[in-house]
Amino acid sequence: MSKELWDERYKNEEYIYGTEPNLFLEECLRRIRPANILLAAEGEGRNAVFAASLGCQVYAFDQSEEGRQKANKLAASKNLKIDYKISDVLETQYPANSFDMLGLIYFHLPPEIRRQSFHHILQFLKPGGYLVLEAFSKKHFGNTFSGPKTLDLLYTFDDLMMDFEGMKIIEAYETHIDIDEGSFHKGPAEIIRLLLQKQ
Repeated sequence: MSKELWDERYKNEEYIYGTEPNLFLEECLRRIRPANILLAAEGEGRNAVFAASLGCQVYAFDQSEEGRQKANKLAASKNLKIDYKISDVLETQYPANSFDMLGLIYFHLPPEIRRQSFHHILQFLKPGGYLVLEAFSKKHFGNTFSGPKTLDLLYTFDDLMMDFEGMKIIEAYETHIDIDEGSFHKGPAEIIRLLLQKQ
């Protein structure tokens, strides 16, 4: 989706993906307790604000200015600060090897840029740092409740394992869940979850 479409989606008062963190990311944050985290395509800020509430130094990017404004508003309501910038994934820049954790939560990319984009942002993760990913699988295709409606934007487990080849597997699985993350993520879902460590 384009920047304009995301701005249109985020412009209303409602937090369409809710204000509570993704459950898998929350679990990983509580378990690992990283000093800092980079969140890609962070949208309205629910995951960034939660990470900040744990004392984590939070950096995030997205292409939507409307999303950033809502994220900063949510952070301010809890007296928290996040560093959130507007950037496309292939243009975003941070110091190499600088983050303890990288969060890719429902970050769906077309196949022609997916692997390049993942490799670009992985350079910002420290050796020993953790990648946390949750995304819809191709088994989710045709679901009318949530997720991309285009098959190419959905992932297969094997494709993701190839994209992140060389990383240590802590957890990696496909599963069915009943998702409840705001009005746009609700109902049955087929997902992939990865917790990987950079070598």
